Amino acid sequence: MIDKQLEIEILKDKQVVLKEDIAKLKTKLPTFLLGFIFISVCIIYYLEDKVYRFFGNAINFIRFGVILSVIISVIFAYASYSRIYKKQQELKRIGSKLYSLMKLEKNSFNE
Repeated sequence: MIDKQLEIEILKDKQVVLKEDIAKLKTKLPTFLLGFIFISVCIIYYLEDKVYRFFGNAINFIRFGVILSVIISVIFAYASYSRIYKKQQELKRIGSKLYSLMKLEKNSFNE
């Protein structure tokens, strides 16, 4: 009986931590993406003159920079969303385990 209550408390604590982690990831994701895009634009602007000979003209360099920034942003967003999805799945698993433990505990009190 005490073991079940202890396990329930541990699972509830894990559940709270996972919810906080998911909320933090969801709030930080747009900030990171906008910051990365801003830094990319700044780098493209300041390096335009220095790499002019390598790309042939400024338009090709800007295209390359924009495409690279978009690819990196998409990869970062996908990795973040997959991390959030894994944590949500863990949260659901803990929720169902808590439900079954509390359901069993409730049935034992009724008898």
